[in-house]
Order: sequence, then C-alpha cells, then structure tokens
Amino acid sequence: MIRNMETGQGAVGSSSLTVPKFEESRFKLFPPLLLGCGTNDRYIKGTNRNKDVYSLTLTDIYPYDPARYVPIIESLDKEILKIWASIRCLVQDIDEPRIKLSSYFLHIPSNERISISPLVISESSARESQNYLLEFPIGKLKPGEYSLCICAEELTSRLKSSAACHLVIK
Repeated sequence: MIRNMETGQGAVGSSSLTVPKFEESRFKLFPPLLLGCGTNDRYIKGTNRNKDVYSLTLTDIYPYDPARYVPIIESLDKEILKIWASIRCLVQDIDEPRIKLSSYFLHIPSNERISISPLVISESSARESQNYLLEFPIGKLKPGEYSLCICAEELTSRLKSSAACHLVIK
C-alpha cells in the first residue's frame, strides 16, 4: 500500500520476488581496525574473568604491535600525516590466495571519493585468514567525516569483498 503525500490518495499493489538462499562467503574482508602511532594510556585492555572460557584479545583478531600502534578511538587532529589499518580477510577453500587490495576515502558530507594507495607494511597468514597492516597518508585530507573503504579481490577465484570504517579529522 502506498499513499501520495500531496493528494492523500492511496493505492494497493502486489508483486512477487525470490529471495536467494543465504550462503556463507568463502572470502570476506572484515572492517579495518584503525591505528595511530605511539601509546595511549586511555586505551583499556579487556580481560575475561571466567578463566574456564578461552577469550581472544584484540591483537588475536587484528594483528598489530601494541608497542608501536594504538587503536584510534576518537577523532584525529588535522596535523596527523598518516594512519595505519589492521585488516583481516577470511579465505576458505582457496589454496595459496592472491589478494589485490584497493581503497579510497569517502568524504561523507560531499560524497567525494578520494582514491588512495595504501602501503603494505606487513602481511601474514593464520588459520584461514590473511592479515595485513596498511599505512595510509592522510595529510592532504581536509577536516571532516570520512569512511575509509577497503576492497579486496582474490585473483584466482575472482571473489570480491569490501569493508569500511568511520573516521573524523578535526
């Protein structure tokens, strides 16, 4: 049922559609964890009080060196020239995956797309996942709200995945 907001007249209609069966992806890029350089005494490490239950730490999920990097938990000052992102890509049933990464910043108010080539600082494999530490130059970004969008393509299977995170520069 729909209604014309100007005239108040309503209409009724029907249509059929097919919803495809949901299938778990063999290739999935998880949202990046943004990192800054240095240490931050406001960052709190979580602990599990129930010692009988195995718990993962943030560095188990997003590998990075906590002595060099700290998760970004608030907006960034415009004088900061670069940030890092720890990303994790699930790769199941693909022997020797070859992953191509691309990225861009999306300026939220204007929808301006700013292409950026990250520098791959490190790459590792662990259990069905590929992990990357990427460096992004941000010195030319104007203050404002952005989405950092990262795209991954597995070159053999041609599977694609993308993920994004929010970033504010003051």
